[in-house]
Amino acid sequence: MKTDLIDLLQCPFCRSAFTLFQLEAHQLSSSVESGLLYCVNSHVFPISGSIPRIFVQALDNHLHELYLEKTQLPEKLSRAINATMTSKKNLAVPGHRHIQHSFSSEWNELAFNMNAWGQDVNEREKLFFQCMDTTSEELKGKLILDAGCGNGEVEEALMKFDAKIIGMDLSYSVDKIHKKLMSINPRYQDKISLVQGNVHQPPFKDAVFDMIHSAGVLHHTHDTRAGFEQLSCCLKKNGIFFIEVYSEDHKNIIEKIAFRVFNVIRKITTKLPHGVLHSLCWGLTPLLWLYIYSCNKIMNKNRYIRRNREQMELSLFDALSPLYDWHHTTIEVKNWFHAMGFIKIKKTFFNHNVIGINGHFK
Repeated sequence: MKTDLIDLLQCPFCRSAFTLFQLEAHQLSSSVESGLLYCVNSHVFPISGSIPRIFVQALDNHLHELYLEKTQLPEKLSRAINATMTSKKNLAVPGHRHIQHSFSSEWNELAFNMNAWGQDVNEREKLFFQCMDTTSEELKGKLILDAGCGNGEVEEALMKFDAKIIGMDLSYSVDKIHKKLMSINPRYQDKISLVQGNVHQPPFKDAVFDMIHSAGVLHHTHDTRAGFEQLSCCLKKNGIFFIEVYSEDHKNIIEKIAFRVFNVIRKITTKLPHGVLHSLCWGLTPLLWLYIYSCNKIMNKNRYIRRNREQMELSLFDALSPLYDWHHTTIEVKNWFHAMGFIKIKKTFFNHNVIGINGHFK
């Protein structure tokens, strides 16, 4: 990570500022390759592989990578690490481990250069501007948070514009995105930063972002609205926030029946080992292809985007693996925006599966 990123970060648990303890620097990009972030209240988070890992149990996963036994740490920092390791259970968000494992498995299953959801980078770029209801000119000098960056296509699409982007995801897809962006531009961190973090415990200071984009993320957490409210606090006055969530608003009768069938099946599939579920989803892709082909033929040839088999497996896994799968109405979501003081609230995107709502923070 670039050292100036610390100016935007704060402890997600106590909202206090971070101090950086650097272990290793990346020579090419002059960024922090590994280190620790710690606050005055003894909450410690690792920086590993150039990415700050600011979530509960991050030290469990990365402490061994930092070779701290070979490093002379200040006594205060050593005590803080021990305190963080023992207090982690009290700070956990419901279901966060299941969410992290599910989506890490989902994105790692997708081939390195494969796009998700049947859309290439250019299409994702157009979709971003539609959803945010903005233009490339209006991105100049802006700081943008992509909350739940998934496969990194928004980051890849926006890296050519004069804006700074922070992509955050709880899953380990951030490592895959890092490798992909490095292959495109080894100095990508001059414009794009990656953070591994939780939308319910965003590790950012209040009122720092000009725009927040969160597509297909919040409905997979234990409380969609609470996640929306947490992220809203990170938005500047007059900033733009877009969220995309599952909805039945635009489903036809066949899709509503399929949705209810999937809800029954999910009682089993959310408990399956991910390797087993991937195999099951792979086997079901011919049926999904037949369903999509039939619906496009009978109802509307453009209702479902054409996808290859790998992307269809991803869609099935995305429907059957996540612990949470909340659906919301347009009116419900607009009321969340109103309650948080947003204005100019409107639906900027929808399809048979989701609705996308946009608002300006007053």
